[in-house]
Amino acid sequence: MFVHRTDLKIMLSLAIPLILTGLVEASVGFISSLFMAHLGAGQLGIGGEVVWFFATLMIIMWSVVSAISIIVPHKDGENDQKGIATTLRDGLWLAIILVIPTTLLIWNMGPILLYFGQPEALVMQAVPYMHALSWGVFPDLLGLTLIQFVIGLKHMRTNLVFSITWVAVNIFLNTIFTFGYLGLPHFGIAGLGWGTTISYWVTTIGFVVYMLMRKCYRPYWWALTTRSNFQAIWLLIKIGLPMGVMLLLEIGFFFVLALIMGHIGVAQLAANQLTMQYIGFFVAIAFSVAQAITVRMGNELGAKNIVSANRAVYAGIYVALSLTLIVVLLELFAPHWLISLDFSNTQQHAVISHFAVQFLAVAAVFQLMESIRICFFGALRAFKDTHFPMISSFIAFWGIAIPLGYWLAIPLNFGAVGLWWALAASGLINLSILILRYRHDYRKVKKNVLLN
Repeated sequence: MFVHRTDLKIMLSLAIPLILTGLVEASVGFISSLFMAHLGAGQLGIGGEVVWFFATLMIIMWSVVSAISIIVPHKDGENDQKGIATTLRDGLWLAIILVIPTTLLIWNMGPILLYFGQPEALVMQAVPYMHALSWGVFPDLLGLTLIQFVIGLKHMRTNLVFSITWVAVNIFLNTIFTFGYLGLPHFGIAGLGWGTTISYWVTTIGFVVYMLMRKCYRPYWWALTTRSNFQAIWLLIKIGLPMGVMLLLEIGFFFVLALIMGHIGVAQLAANQLTMQYIGFFVAIAFSVAQAITVRMGNELGAKNIVSANRAVYAGIYVALSLTLIVVLLELFAPHWLISLDFSNTQQHAVISHFAVQFLAVAAVFQLMESIRICFFGALRAFKDTHFPMISSFIAFWGIAIPLGYWLAIPLNFGAVGLWWALAASGLINLSILILRYRHDYRKVKKNVLLN
């Protein structure tokens, strides 16, 4: 489909701040991996598994509260200011409800890792890291809720400014707590947890103060004094939870992938963690564009402009593919530049790099398809169709990638890289399914608009 210049301009105005936000926030995980690499390959491997477990839980929670950024643009397109205010109220209550189970799961992450056969010595070293992270759940969920609200109002620059602030505070605190600067003790990997937690508290409190002071947000605070109701909160859960389950299936797959790599070998586990850090860092681009698609489409659908909403999807795909291609070229032709970490053991570094180069080559193929798939995911979110992507992810990642990966890795002797080839194949199938679903939803919504 031909992409209009106007659609590209609008999409870029929404997507660029979100892309910058995503890259800035993803840099925290990347820099944390650098810190863990300096602490040793074992710390890198087990620390990476903690990060993935934490990310799995928080992405589920993020997905639930991100329903706010789906509903608010629709209300904004309908010029329903009361609806926007009550959505903020219900979202904050939902975030508070989610705090306790999330905190308990993160606090008790150690027995889960042991159950899956991870070395006890490494798990025990990571327990203080898990406990420190658990104290940051409340401010993190509160901050995520407020961020989704301002994104729904298309205040992307506000989101970017506070993300940059959080990253700066996080990196500073992680550095001094991990390595014992400014007279502090050397906390090691636990310092990463405390630095992250304190940064959540500092920036979330700052964000609340900022929103209370800004005139543009004052029309919405009155709703906090009114009573919420179960139906309103349930609507957020109904829209957001399937997205959380979908991302749980996907990130959970990568967690299982890390567990399998850990059984294959320490070098493969460390190489897989390096590869996943780059995947997570650059897939943030596609997710940012997808959220821009959701917001733009939500506004257009609220105003009954179905054709403009459709054009927004393809403008987003064009942007996501163009940016992802740059990343793919780096992964294919400059992988050693990407993975040049300073390990103290040169031989160990060489072995890890050998596997990481193989993983990155396959990851490049996967990312091209993934960038398009995520864009269609954003479009389906705008239609409030979140159950179908959940089902398609289950089929692709758990019904195809895992058994196919085992077949390639073991019977066909492809080794660890066979798991990545299986992931690429499942990504292609998942993309095809979502394209068909989008066309079905678009025709249905267009028909309803024409009839009304």
